[in-house]
Amino acid sequence: MNDGLSPDDRDRLDGLLAEGAAFGLSPDEAAEIERLSAGRGDVDIEEFERLAAALYVGLGAGAGEKLPDHLRRICADQGRDLLASGPGPAPAPVRPPVVAPPRRWAGPPAWLGWVAAAACLLLAVATWSRPVDVSPAVELERLREEVLTAGDALTVPLKGVGPGEGSSGDLVWSNRRQRGFMRLRGVAANDPSQRQYQLWIFDRAQDERYPIDGGVFDINAPGEAVVPIHAPIRVREPYLFAVTVEKPGGVVVSDRDPIILLGDPAAPAT
Repeated sequence: MNDGLSPDDRDRLDGLLAEGAAFGLSPDEAAEIERLSAGRGDVDIEEFERLAAALYVGLGAGAGEKLPDHLRRICADQGRDLLASGPGPAPAPVRPPVVAPPRRWAGPPAWLGWVAAAACLLLAVATWSRPVDVSPAVELERLREEVLTAGDALTVPLKGVGPGEGSSGDLVWSNRRQRGFMRLRGVAANDPSQRQYQLWIFDRAQDERYPIDGGVFDINAPGEAVVPIHAPIRVREPYLFAVTVEKPGGVVVSDRDPIILLGDPAAPAT
């Protein structure tokens, strides 16, 4: 679809729409959607919410589960539009995005799976800095192998430094897929109430003072762990990766003290 948006803006808009369908939007995010879609009549800012509602109904929610208010409203609006239009399909209205109150994580609601499916079907995943639950190792290894076969996979050795000396690992990243994984060995288990680990991606397209947040994560037990990488903005030319120890929840800008792992794509594999 030629909607006049650059590929980066199209990716960002899709990500915001997916996040809005799942969680609602903050005022700043709603304003960004309005900016990106301004003057573009062929950009449908409700496509994700309609698909989320359709999946919820079509795939079937559990007995007694209530359709979330914003998805119920989308269904009702579509029904009214269909009745008002008479024979033939009615054009989908374009309305401002729903502005949700600040998010408070209280565990996944029962309907979130359908919204996540909607987002995946439209190839948009919006991510932000939050703790990453490490999935079963077998599944993560499979996903890591997929990245390795992406054709543009960057494989980076990770070396333990400072208090992380003695730990090691490797990192694989695909710019095309904007996806990657770390495989860590010997990193000390952490108490999430006291500290968490955070990955930073240094990109030549970014000021080095502000590397890209690659996600906050925990190590639950000694041994090997595979950790997915979640970058909230597009990574273009990564030239260094660093893992730091931060306060619970991570930080927006790190003082980089301490760094426990470093990965240089130019370093030889060991």
